[in-house]
Amino acid sequence: MVIARNATYEVNLLGAGSYKAPKGKNYPPHRHYEWEIVYYQAGFIESTVGDEVFKTRPGLVLFTPPGVAHCEIALTDYANHWLSLKVNGSPPWARFCYDDRERNLERLFGLIIQERNGQATRREQMLELLVKQLCLTLERVFSTGQTSEGEKMAAAASRLIEQQYTAPLTITKVAGQLGISPAYLRQLFARYRGSNPLAYLQSLRLQHALQLIKNSNLTLEAVARLSGYDSASHLSRHVKRETGQTPGELRANFQIPTPN
Repeated sequence: MVIARNATYEVNLLGAGSYKAPKGKNYPPHRHYEWEIVYYQAGFIESTVGDEVFKTRPGLVLFTPPGVAHCEIALTDYANHWLSLKVNGSPPWARFCYDDRERNLERLFGLIIQERNGQATRREQMLELLVKQLCLTLERVFSTGQTSEGEKMAAAASRLIEQQYTAPLTITKVAGQLGISPAYLRQLFARYRGSNPLAYLQSLRLQHALQLIKNSNLTLEAVARLSGYDSASHLSRHVKRETGQTPGELRANFQIPTPN
């Protein structure tokens, strides 16, 4: 039983875990007798909490108080982290918030789940510190106010690209998943990321491909397939343009000599 005490409230961590479900596998209406905080990592669902309906996207955090009915409608495949908390006092939580650009909340949720379900030494002490940090981070999020809707959308787009860049992904597809036009997505990226979504997609693919070229013996066809490129020639053109070398030259330069 892990307890973190703040000035006006006390938090007891009861459970923690991760959940994944495919499109169409809905979670029916249910209630808990403790607080539930859910961090949505991937996908899109329609979540009803009491009388409110939220269309979630990656980075959204929902807070459900004890006794409030809630359910999830899986519009796509989705994944989340969840925490079950007994809370005494008055935490300064609203119904929802968004993670920051550094994704501190996602990191904390993951560490709490890992520690809660592991058997590392001094596990209870570590969990107490992590839960305390989570509470302080949430207080900071709510005290500084929420980011603009455009920045939230740009962050959600970034995550979608990061989650799908090895697949045959297009900017039109990303925009469609967010329910906006490709032109508006490009505007958001220019304003909040100082770049454009296609450049971000290509940079992720290229960095992944370069790692495979340098650190594996996979064929160029396999590297291309695993990195989201249409073909080995498509991959080679991007590598040559970015590095000034062909994939074969890069691999030769990074080959580790065999000991005599």
